[in-house]
Amino acid sequence: MSSIYRPDIDGLRALAVLPVVLFHVDATLMPGGFVGVDVFFVISGFLITALLLSEMEGQRFSFAEFYKRRVARLLPALSVTLLMVVVFGFFFYGSRQFDSLGKDIFFSAFGAANLHFAQGVNYFAQDAAYQPLIHLWSLGVEEQFYVVWPVVMLAVYKLSKNLLVPVTLLLFALSFTLSIQGVSQDYLAGYFWPHYRAFELLSF
Repeated sequence: MSSIYRPDIDGLRALAVLPVVLFHVDATLMPGGFVGVDVFFVISGFLITALLLSEMEGQRFSFAEFYKRRVARLLPALSVTLLMVVVFGFFFYGSRQFDSLGKDIFFSAFGAANLHFAQGVNYFAQDAAYQPLIHLWSLGVEEQFYVVWPVVMLAVYKLSKNLLVPVTLLLFALSFTLSIQGVSQDYLAGYFWPHYRAFELLSF
């Protein structure tokens, strides 16, 4: 099984999680602490791209093996989280809240929580803090990246390895431009959409 381990990146992950936790405990403790999520996106994009490139260069890349590893890494913890939330909701939520929770669980189970929340959730609104699965939006972005990027990368690699950097820079620029426009127009849904976040995952 191919893997890439970087102790320095593990340390960066530990540092990134602290401001996120403090921000959600009390936003005044760490204003802007949510940027820790952006750091995780960069780390994830770097590791996945490095892994894909290594396997492609060694002619070991397999879509089946790649997605098998992703499922093995993500599915157990996700399943436990969703089960705990549905049990909690069954006992403590009213019928309307439980119905809404059911939709959150459905989309989260299929890696589409971000697309669901993009339909009308303000991540920074106070009531959003009481949606137990809202934080799975970032996992949705990552999972969609896992679906699209290996296909794009392999297609470009087979065409010409020398095109990987130019194509990546072009996609980075397009996504970054979309993100800037979204922020300038106060487009809340842009916070969740993968094409507004792709530039972070492509920052390798």
